Amino acid sequence: MIIKLIPSKNSAKGVERYARYLASYMADGDRRWLKEDAIGIDYGLTLSTYINGAPRAPESAPERVLSRGAVVGGDTPDWKSGVKEAERRLMRRNRKVKKPVRHAVMSCPVGEELSETHCADAVATVAKELGCEDAVILWAAHVDTDNFHVHMMFVTVDPDTGGALPFGQGADGRSGYKEAMQRAIARIEHKRQLRPEAGARYEVVGDEVVRKPQQTHVVQKRAPLRQEVLEWETQSGFASFTRVAQDVAGPILDQASDWQELHAALAPYGMGIRPSVNGGQLYAGEEHVKLSNVDRRHSWGKLRDRLGRYEPSHGVEPDTYVPRILDPAKAETWLVHTRQMRDVSARIDGRVRALLAARDAALGRMEAAVSAYRADLTGFDGDPRVKRDLFAAFPTLRHSAALTIKAAFDARIIAVRALRTAAAGSDDLSAVDMEAIGAVDVGIAAPWHVDNGPPAVASLAEFESERRGDAVCYWSRDDHARRGQPALVDTGAIIWVNDHSDRAVETALKLARDRFGDVAVFGDAAYLARCHRAAQRLGIELETITVVEAQRRARKKRRDLGPTRQRALEARMVNQLRTAERRRWARAYERAAPADDGPMSFSKTQAAADVQHHSVIPTKISKPDIGVRADTPAVTLPTIKWRAAANRNREGDGIK
Repeated sequence: MIIKLIPSKNSAKGVERYARYLASYMADGDRRWLKEDAIGIDYGLTLSTYINGAPRAPESAPERVLSRGAVVGGDTPDWKSGVKEAERRLMRRNRKVKKPVRHAVMSCPVGEELSETHCADAVATVAKELGCEDAVILWAAHVDTDNFHVHMMFVTVDPDTGGALPFGQGADGRSGYKEAMQRAIARIEHKRQLRPEAGARYEVVGDEVVRKPQQTHVVQKRAPLRQEVLEWETQSGFASFTRVAQDVAGPILDQASDWQELHAALAPYGMGIRPSVNGGQLYAGEEHVKLSNVDRRHSWGKLRDRLGRYEPSHGVEPDTYVPRILDPAKAETWLVHTRQMRDVSARIDGRVRALLAARDAALGRMEAAVSAYRADLTGFDGDPRVKRDLFAAFPTLRHSAALTIKAAFDARIIAVRALRTAAAGSDDLSAVDMEAIGAVDVGIAAPWHVDNGPPAVASLAEFESERRGDAVCYWSRDDHARRGQPALVDTGAIIWVNDHSDRAVETALKLARDRFGDVAVFGDAAYLARCHRAAQRLGIELETITVVEAQRRARKKRRDLGPTRQRALEARMVNQLRTAERRRWARAYERAAPADDGPMSFSKTQAAADVQHHSVIPTKISKPDIGVRADTPAVTLPTIKWRAAANRNREGDGIK
């Protein structure tokens, strides 16, 4: 048996989405949820929807999942209860927790399996060795490979505080999950009488897990090629630069006696050597590889120890690098695929630029709405305290609305960019509809929306709904197999319209009117014209969000803020002058006081308090209606005359 922790490239910001995709894969065994373009499934932006020709219904997949369940604090609830508990904890997690979700796989030898009860017991054993019994652990037994294996998802978030729970920490506080997993393997193999793996580190003696005697480890000098590099060579028909560097540059690095000799020997092969951020690298044009990946004997540190301090090449330039061809037929196909990928990438980049422009326009419209609300509030004649609280709430509301709009657009942008990843993994791009894959995204934006959770599922006559994470997809009832894109995708702040038919556009406008009140659309000219015609038929007032309009609003806002900023600057300077005068009077009051040993001595704090008490300027510790004390002489600040904004020295000497 082996247990392996699967690394994830997802950041802490997208951990909820990553956990949902991982749980979906564990539940149904569909490997699309593990790919980088999995977010496209939520928006219907998968590469198959842009393939020319009639879409084919998905083939029925063989049975992949035998059993699934959860382990929470020693209990074994069902799968749905475990998923709900994991979602609840992720919602409460502290944003400082770096890795709240981890994915591990426990694989058995060929021909051996575990029952559902034994799987839950094995997962509990792993959790105990890792020290994360209080975590939520979802598990699913899969048989889609030659080996029976169990996927485990660890949600290490404290249910009460939202902080991080331990995960394989050693006695010294450092990460020790690898050793903990090895101990768990020994316990499971011993309990279930499984065949132990060769090179196991631990064994069970009695009831204790003890480490086996350490075996001599043979160090492999030449670094092996990674699996993804080998797969790329198989697909492209070209030898990777890492392989070429090992074959050509390896002997040269062995024989070089100084840096200039090394540069001269590498140049005829189109190669060079240079320092990098984390060591050194061999390069040829845009290709490069770390020295330690060529040969561990020639790491940057060892090379400098042998050749001395690095010296750049003196007049020796590398020749043109010619890639080595392993399979001419595959290489020709790969070159065609590369040209097609350039076309796909260019169209996707244009689509992303349009989305970024639409996002800026939507944010500009939201800022204009905030300014209009503030202007209306200026004439409010009610309770001044209510007016003050409303003015104080506007910055927070503006910030929340901006974050919601940005999140809605950014998720769509990620889904569009994921199409590039899916296209790079496709064997044939000739059937891709280039016009469709580069089409501008269109939709309806909320004028003033603060994120209050996922949108509610609406009941639409001609559409079927399906919630996917935080979004609600609406499919046409005519698309029974759901082989195309969802017609509408409601994310709360944005309603994305994938179907440009009159029926879908009218439905989207009604949905936006019922939720937002105001309807504002963005997209290309054809979509905007269709929306205006549909709005006239429905009697809906429509506003168009364009980049030009957003820029005009931004310029108007800057003009409107000019007098406001000037008044704020004048008020700030008045406060500074009053503070300086108060401090000057406090120092004069202190100098005029008797000596410290006299009967009339008083502290600096008392002097400052007297000045504050007798000041005509209201402060936090004094009020203008407080009378003069009977035991102290009254000191009143003179009237401060208005002065222009003071200039400050560049040296910081204060007002001059």
